[in-house]
Amino acid sequence: MKELINVINNFQKLDQETEDAIKEYFVEEKFKKNQLIIEEGKICDKIYFIKSGTIRRFSIVESVEVTKWIYTDNQFVTSMSSFFEQKPSFEIFSNF
Repeated sequence: MKELINVINNFQKLDQETEDAIKEYFVEEKFKKNQLIIEEGKICDKIYFIKSGTIRRFSIVESVEVTKWIYTDNQFVTSMSSFFEQKPSFEIFSNF
């Protein structure tokens, strides 16, 4: 949680009450290698923060996996259109 608070503090200094709320309401999740985090065709209901590790965003085009982006430590990850519009994701996000 410390990493998340540090990154946010780089943009906007948080007061203690807000830091405490983040610690209370944000949940740490761990994913195994090659585990799907956001699946194509499903609605994404979370924004993830990468404490450590690497996530690949990709889609399948004519049966071929096409990597769109690689995310690493201290970055936020979500399927933007799926999360904000509550539409099924057209991309896949996987831990690797």
